[in-house]
This record gives sequence, C-alpha cells and structure tokens, in this order.
Amino acid sequence: MAEMENKTPTPPCNNSPYLVIIALLVVISILMFFLGKNYSSTVMAPSESSNLTQENASEPKALANAKDIEVTFINDKRCTECHSDELSASIENLPFLTGSTMKKVDYSDQGVKELMAANGIQFLPAVLLNTNKISDEKFVSFLKETPAKLYGLELGSTFDPNGEICDNKTDDNADGKVDCDDEKCTKAFACAPKVDKPVADLYIMSYCPYGLQAQKGYLEVIDKL
Repeated sequence: MAEMENKTPTPPCNNSPYLVIIALLVVISILMFFLGKNYSSTVMAPSESSNLTQENASEPKALANAKDIEVTFINDKRCTECHSDELSASIENLPFLTGSTMKKVDYSDQGVKELMAANGIQFLPAVLLNTNKISDEKFVSFLKETPAKLYGLELGSTFDPNGEICDNKTDDNADGKVDCDDEKCTKAFACAPKVDKPVADLYIMSYCPYGLQAQKGYLEVIDKL
C-alpha cells in the first residue's frame, strides 16, 4: 500500500490560470506603453506646438515710442459743426500720446484729397495715425487699418466735403443747385422751415429715475420757445 501511495500522480498546480492572466496583463501593459508613446509623438505634437503659438501670441506686442508716433488731423474749415479744435485738443492731451508729432491739415490743402482717397476717408473730421502700437488698449480698439496701411480713428463723422454745404451760398457739388435748393439739404438745420410757433416734443421713459430731471431741464427750453 505504501508503494501504491508513492506512485499516486501529483495533482496540477491550482495557480496556473492566475499566472497566465498575469502574463497577459504584462504583455498588454507593454503594448499600451509603446502605443501611447507613439500616439503622443504623432498626435499630441501639433497640439503642443499650438499651445506654444498661443503662448507667443499672448505675449505683449512691442510699443512704439511716443516720438515716433505721427497723428494727422484732417478737417474742413467749411464745416461749422465739426468741432475739430476741441477734438484735436482732447487727443493731444492724451498722456500716452505726449511727445507725438501732431499735424493739422484742411481739406483745401494740397494733397489732402489724395490722402483721403488713399485711406478710404469719406467723412470729416478724420484722424490718422502711423501705428497702432499704442499702450492704451481702449484707444487701440477704435483704430482701424486703412488701405494705405495707416490707422484711422473711428469717430462716426458725418460731414461730406464733396457734398453740398447748405449755408454758404455756393454750389459745392456742382449740380446747379445752391444750399437749400439742393435736395441733399432737405434735413439740414439751416434749411428747416421757419415758423412763428415751433413744435418741440419731449419723450421720456416711464418710471425712469432721470425722467423728472429731464423735464426740469426742459423748462428753460420751453420758455425760449
């Protein structure tokens, strides 16, 4: 019986399935390591370069020295409502333009019409700068590059120097009609119909806290009318 017991076969190890699983996991881990490395070098590289580009783009741009900045004011002396002197004075007093070269020209001056045409300027007054590398970001946001590579300050000007000026007794646009006889002067203040009793309306918003103040300020106007 002892010999028979010694010859009894040894049962297989119960841990063998776990060893196979562990080996497979090791192989999978190695494959994932190399695949991930190749993916990062081929796919992630552009993203990294994009991030670098964005970082470079966010870097502050070099600013122009004030002495290198040229500001040109274009006015038309025929325009009585342009307030160009006040405009130029306010811009000249801006601290970030202190030391800049300020130049004032009139529409009638030689070369100004060509300057306006080259920069796509139709209405006056106008302000041109030779650069937009200004330290004040809010001011820069109102600068628009012109076809001649200068920078025009957006002012919302409405005076057309090529149009009819409605109160100078001159046929400015050479259409045979002077001042208020020109249909382009229909809405001009100088051509408003003269009446003995003018009509003036005041509009305010209901429950507006400033409505009462507006009405009080309007009392003086009513007296003059």
